[in-house]
Amino acid sequence: MDAYRRNRRLANTRGWPAFGLGFVGFGLGILSLGADTPSVLGLVALFGGTLAMIGGLRAVSRYTRCPACHAALRGNRGLMLDPTACPECGARLQ
Repeated sequence: MDAYRRNRRLANTRGWPAFGLGFVGFGLGILSLGADTPSVLGLVALFGGTLAMIGGLRAVSRYTRCPACHAALRGNRGLMLDPTACPECGARLQ
């Protein structure tokens, strides 16, 4: 349980903020492409935001694993955000 809580805290402090900043950068890049003359800063924001979103999601995926069997906590609809037990081995997580 302690390893799961530590990894969950790391995902919440490293992965999700990077994803959020990347989402904002991506949105600003898309907005700049809609302007009459797209700026270089807008293109940098678009590509940098995309990379930050991918990195943030990879960090969340890396830190949200079962500490017993190291399986990714995925359900029918993608990543399980608040599971009580591992779907693979059944280990208690909370």
